[in-house]
Amino acid sequence: MLEVHARINHFRRTHSAHEDPVPTLARELARASRVVCFDEFQVTDIADAMVLRRLLHEMFMCGVVMVTTSNRHPDALYANGIQRESFMPCIDELKRRCECVSLDSGTDYRKLARESAQVFFAPITRDTNSAISAVFARASQNAQWEINGELRFLGRSLCVPRSARGVAWFEFANLCTQAHGSADYIELARHFHTLVLTNVPVMHMDDRNAARRFITLIDALYEAHVVLIMSCEAEISELFTGEFCGEKEKGCVGEEEVFAFQRAVSRLVEMQSTKWIVSGRNDALAENARRQHMDSAKQASEDQFLATN
Repeated sequence: MLEVHARINHFRRTHSAHEDPVPTLARELARASRVVCFDEFQVTDIADAMVLRRLLHEMFMCGVVMVTTSNRHPDALYANGIQRESFMPCIDELKRRCECVSLDSGTDYRKLARESAQVFFAPITRDTNSAISAVFARASQNAQWEINGELRFLGRSLCVPRSARGVAWFEFANLCTQAHGSADYIELARHFHTLVLTNVPVMHMDDRNAARRFITLIDALYEAHVVLIMSCEAEISELFTGEFCGEKEKGCVGEEEVFAFQRAVSRLVEMQSTKWIVSGRNDALAENARRQHMDSAKQASEDQFLATN
């Protein structure tokens, strides 16, 4: 969607105000690809919803075939979104033109038991802060830090408080409580192979904007296979309650936010696995994870030998 919005903005800068960019963009996409595949199709904000409503219609009219996976049935897309009634024609067209096939086995394979590396630390204490610093030093191979570096992209900039050898260090408040979006997180994931994120709090519905940004950040890191090192107030499964804290709405649950966060937790479980670290782009952490895996396997073999003799 970032590319779609960028092309629409470019069209508006280079054409008269009364020209509609969506049909032109749909024709360009149709010429480039007769079959379009989307992985994990989701709609989370009104800007995407309003563009997709018209863009998908125009692409279908151009004869494009769409294949997509999603964690949501079309009926549940953009649930509780702003002006969702304006998006309903898109849902109806998706159901009319696409065959919906349920592949839900009831098993989240990312959460199956697997060997974990020590990259997530909870709760936040002096010991966990020391452990985070030690992992950062190992990940950056004790390189000299760059303080308040700057990433420049798309006419904007992002301050990186601390970085060294492809490893960046941010406080949760820097990345998720300020006005950052997916473009910032994608650029961060392109530039750094490892991210240290510290002081992640337990979030409630009152913090849903920060929670949404956190989810978007995790999505960007996951897609780029970035190694995440994180300190949290609680275990990852307990970081989002989905409930309001204010007296007026106390006890109410944000179902859409809870669903989105459960998906993020699933990804976080995979991102702390030894397999994720070993196959990542941080050679120092990968080598350390391989060595720990071999030591664990050797110890398990010795324990089994002693138990049977």
